[in-house]
Amino acid sequence: AAPAEAAPAAAPAVAPAALGVADEDLDVFGANVNDVNGTGEPLCSLFALEDWVLLMLRVEFHLMAHSFKKDVTDPERSGIHVDNVPYYYNKYFRKTFLASHYGFESNEKVVELLKDTVSLNQQKVLVPELDEDLDNFDLFLKLTEEGRRERELLIDLGEDDAVLRFNHSVLAALVYGNMAKGYYMKGPGKGLDQKGKGFQGKTWQGKGFEKGYDKGYDKGYGKGGYGGWE
Repeated sequence: AAPAEAAPAAAPAVAPAALGVADEDLDVFGANVNDVNGTGEPLCSLFALEDWVLLMLRVEFHLMAHSFKKDVTDPERSGIHVDNVPYYYNKYFRKTFLASHYGFESNEKVVELLKDTVSLNQQKVLVPELDEDLDNFDLFLKLTEEGRRERELLIDLGEDDAVLRFNHSVLAALVYGNMAKGYYMKGPGKGLDQKGKGFQGKTWQGKGFEKGYDKGYDKGYGKGGYGGWE
């Protein structure tokens, strides 16, 4: 009998190409923020100024909303009223907050950009949407990347309201100036490094972020202006 012919060798399996930040199918919340596909591409590789600003605001508003609850024990003051955001933002971070810097006339519109991190209740008081104790701050970068993708999709669909009209001359100096000074850094490998890669670390606090900011403020609370409810 004739010998049986050998079966042809199977072609070697080709591994699927790793997804990059630009790929629509990338699992943003399952990605490594420092290296999304094994090539060293950080999750923030497509960030524009607006995204860095929103990342900064997410972290700051998260800290501000939770810190207020610790600093103010008055049960009638459960959180920061949206009209008082500029006052407390300056108290906690020593920086000016103006809605016009973000292209809006009201503080509410700015908070809407951060709805995955903080929101407003029926009394227009800031409510944190994330747990206070996070293992690291990667989540804020992932939320910002997810927001960038959703915003670009809306813009592609012709939604003009999705276009951000930030004041670049004001915000660029603020964001990149802080990065150059290491404002987001707490040592090697933590925070945003000089190339903008990664967002880690269990503590993120700027100078002056300490206890006692609210001391004395309650004396004028309720009398109008930034010192009370409007």
